[in-house]
Amino acid sequence: MTEIEKSEYIFGNGRKSSIDYVNKSATYLKNLPELPSLQDSIDLGQNVIHKSLEYSYHDEDDYGIKMGAYAHYLINIFNDGKHY
Repeated sequence: MTEIEKSEYIFGNGRKSSIDYVNKSATYLKNLPELPSLQDSIDLGQNVIHKSLEYSYHDEDDYGIKMGAYAHYLINIFNDGKHY
């Protein structure tokens, strides 16, 4: 798979991103623990909001709830709303 194909596969809809961004995202996901700690969950939320997983912010689950909504919930409830 070429760099552009990897980017299109992950981001869809013709959105392009650097291969470095794609690789960081893939590495982060591969290294998620099977049983995450509270801090792991907060980090996941932060990554969805403004780091390596921000491309998934508007993706929805089967009930139409966006990943960004879950991320904000995690951070607001478990990290006193701190988005750093």
